[in-house]
Amino acid sequence: MAVVALYQIFIERIKLSGTVGAAVSTALVLVAPLLMGTQNFDDHSRRHHTGARDYASNFLNSVAPNAIIFTYGDNDTYPLWYAQEVEGIRTDVRVVNLSLIAVDWYIDQMRRKVNDSPAIEMTISSNAYRGRKRVVTPYRPSDNDPSNDAYMNLQQFVKFIGEDHPFKYENRSFESFYASRNVFIPVNKQEVLANGTVSTADTAKIVDRISFAIDKNSLIKDDLAILDIIATNAFKRPIYFAVTCQPSKMQGLRDYMQLEGLALRLIPVNTKTDNTYSVVGSGRVNTEVVYQNVMEKFKWGNFDKKELFVDRSYMPSIQSHRLMMLRTTNVLLQEGRRIKLLL
Repeated sequence: MAVVALYQIFIERIKLSGTVGAAVSTALVLVAPLLMGTQNFDDHSRRHHTGARDYASNFLNSVAPNAIIFTYGDNDTYPLWYAQEVEGIRTDVRVVNLSLIAVDWYIDQMRRKVNDSPAIEMTISSNAYRGRKRVVTPYRPSDNDPSNDAYMNLQQFVKFIGEDHPFKYENRSFESFYASRNVFIPVNKQEVLANGTVSTADTAKIVDRISFAIDKNSLIKDDLAILDIIATNAFKRPIYFAVTCQPSKMQGLRDYMQLEGLALRLIPVNTKTDNTYSVVGSGRVNTEVVYQNVMEKFKWGNFDKKELFVDRSYMPSIQSHRLMMLRTTNVLLQEGRRIKLLL
């Protein structure tokens, strides 16, 4: 449109010939992209920008072999799939996206072997998740006093919901329900020591069982699938939540988490959560593992080598790294290990 307007001005007012007017107007308009290319290219070029790929690599390298990691959104999921499928990075890790797990076809995908990651075992059958089944599972106490809720093994809790216990409430039919909000995950101390879930130095801190409350009046399908995966696989496969997850999706287990990089591992050790660091403050810190991951495995998207523009889409990713390292640094200082920070 600018070329046409300038051309008309040149031939009508300045009385240039058609050929000259067209050439001059075209040259003037091309100045804009020329300036944009020469002045802005270095700011916006992604030639040396490997942030998304390295962010994904850092997530995958934060977890133990054969791990399951729950992720929450696009930025902590799709780059991880790219890293695994295209570059073959940590194909033993199973990425479970919490934004997709509320639908039956995605839950079914978890039951399949993918690359070097075995199928995820689940207690509830595929048919019990299908379609609109168990979209909502309500709490239905056995009496009118919820305080009488007895603790129930989480796997038995999930198994009961997966069975058909139909009832109607307010003209709505439900396939099943749960009668207790209090659940626990039993802990085999010899097993968690043998497979490295907990180090021998922390033997005395291992709890007999992880007890927690389902603080909801109903479970939607994604909550149920998360609990199913945890109940069926706890301490058989390492289970992690990405530091980008919403606290509500951690199902009341935050005090049983251990920071190991950009991921929090479920462990049978109770540590009071430090909310100063938001989700990153869940549970405790394994300083040795974090230090090793950050210093030996993590990559930095070339932000550490070149002057690259950090736009708003990358800021949360950088903030996740910053909070994780800040919390670990403070724990090291509290332990009097200043020398570790200087290596």
